[in-house]
Amino acid sequence: METALVTPVLVFVLLGIIELPMLVRDYVAVTSAARTGARVGSAAPAATAPTASGFVQLAADAVGSSGGGLPDGALKSVMVYKANSGGYPGSLTSMPTTCGAISNCVTLTWSDVTRTFTVSGGSWASSTVNACFPTNVDSIGVGVVADHQFLSGLIGTSLTMSDHAVMNFEPLPVGKCAAGSHQ
Repeated sequence: METALVTPVLVFVLLGIIELPMLVRDYVAVTSAARTGARVGSAAPAATAPTASGFVQLAADAVGSSGGGLPDGALKSVMVYKANSGGYPGSLTSMPTTCGAISNCVTLTWSDVTRTFTVSGGSWASSTVNACFPTNVDSIGVGVVADHQFLSGLIGTSLTMSDHAVMNFEPLPVGKCAAGSHQ
């Protein structure tokens, strides 16, 4: 009788002991991916590329590479945007799910087949970045969205998690740092 009462509680605790560290692992991986993307994107404000601004693609590629700690299929999307003083896109005070009509904002979607991010909306031309030190330096924000799949299903089947990181662009040489003065 005692075993019948205690066994379900022990199984639930055991599954919790297994699920919680895996959830924390995925959250740390999402946070790390956002920081890595912001760090890499901020280092190349004048980079260009055929499909998106070079720093946007570099940031997204860095997220894809550092998101390797996540299980296959977990990465969903990335937003690379010009951050306001609060760290959000445009004049917003919270993180949206996509760029929508926000200027200087790009949404990229992850493909499990090609294992790359592709632009799914928005734009941000590298020529509009202001990277003049010590004033008027624009900030790049990188938001990452991923899904965590629970193993047991007792808590639920999945949980969407997201995080964002913001960094100032690295300064460009004087005379080529202002918006419109570099490629």
